[in-house]
Amino acid sequence: MNIMWEYKEYIKIRELGQTENNNQTTKEIVKLELLQFVSRIIGIDGKITQSEVDFLNRYLDLDVTIENLKQVIKTSGILTNDSMSIPVGIIVFKEADGKLREKKVINDNTGNIADFLINIYEILGKEVMMVDDVIDDREIAVYTKHLNYYKKEAQEYESIYNSNNLESNDNVNVTKLDEDKSLQELLNELNSLIGLDDVKQDVQSLINLIQIRRIREKRNLKQQPMSLHLVFMGNPGTGKTTVARLLARIYNKIGVLSQGQLVEVDRSGLVGGYVGQTALKVQDVVKSAIGGILFIDEAYSLTSNKDGNDYGKEAIDTLLKAMEDHRDNLIVIVAGYTNLMEDFLESNPGLKSRFNKYLFFKDYTPGELYSIFEKMCKGYKFNITDEAQEYVKDYFKKRYIHRNENFANGRDVRNFFEKALIRQADRLSNKGNNLTDEELSELTLSDVEEIKLKD
Repeated sequence: MNIMWEYKEYIKIRELGQTENNNQTTKEIVKLELLQFVSRIIGIDGKITQSEVDFLNRYLDLDVTIENLKQVIKTSGILTNDSMSIPVGIIVFKEADGKLREKKVINDNTGNIADFLINIYEILGKEVMMVDDVIDDREIAVYTKHLNYYKKEAQEYESIYNSNNLESNDNVNVTKLDEDKSLQELLNELNSLIGLDDVKQDVQSLINLIQIRRIREKRNLKQQPMSLHLVFMGNPGTGKTTVARLLARIYNKIGVLSQGQLVEVDRSGLVGGYVGQTALKVQDVVKSAIGGILFIDEAYSLTSNKDGNDYGKEAIDTLLKAMEDHRDNLIVIVAGYTNLMEDFLESNPGLKSRFNKYLFFKDYTPGELYSIFEKMCKGYKFNITDEAQEYVKDYFKKRYIHRNENFANGRDVRNFFEKALIRQADRLSNKGNNLTDEELSELTLSDVEEIKLKD
């Protein structure tokens, strides 16, 4: 079969018209970029044969000579320029496929034109290297380097598109990278978190290990294979999501992740209600997380239902495959209660082998709980009277001592703070516009005493 015939049929189906920057059609741009890609491979050994030119003319529907091709290679500078960029055609088709998928015209089972175009690059590259029955190592190196780069960049471009679309999904939360903060600023932010001393040390050790591995890699020193997927164990409100967000951005700064976004999801964002839906949901979420961290909260809920009609197992199987397919640019963190997470990891041998690093998030102490409350007050410019301070300290001491399964650590503090603001508003409401700034910014004993949280 003529490869380009099938390629043209795809173009005809999804013709995108004129590009924004010039008068070339998408077909012409794709054709030129394919020519440049194959010309890199042909020209890297310093010679161009008639059989190679015949190959190009046949498969790319061209009419060039050896001299023509030499001139293309010379004027384009493709052999002297080491920098790489993803072909415009792939980007254009990735965007088009995203829109078609959003409109339900295509899905992951029907495939898409962008992946087909990448496949054309792969096929043409392999065939042109075999034209003369002699494959040069330099040809293989150029082919592999550029093709892998195209695939990686295409995945990252798709993940940006998918993350933008997923932001409207109530079951998926996407936190994008804050480009303005340096690595040191992010580390300072991590270390400024109240409590979590063991977690901070574990994170710093992971960072140190990664940085040393990068040095060894640059010096071509052999090293042990390493999985960066993590298990966060602990009760609600202990800072697991906050640390995951920081970790995504830190890993981006040290070169582990290409984008540094955090995609938060729970069972409802992964598991569907009928056969086949779950795999598609997991694939969409994974695509949005490529280049960053996928954070699965209450991950144990994927295996807690033993009903044969439950699709949690399908979600796990799809997730494990995705982790393998994208192991160089995706980190998965599963989180939840300590004992339930242990059961979750034991439920599937694949989970146990891929998640071998555990971070334990302890309950906040009474002093830490009060420090969180105090930090919230300072953050919103509230002053606490001495009587109110003593009451709040005693309250969180009792709350900690008598904590049960409903104890929510930092979330309890936030709920307490919000209730205190409501009580303050009730106290001040009768004064109308005669309030001073000091009154508006003060929390008194009457604002905090006898606050009830859910036991």
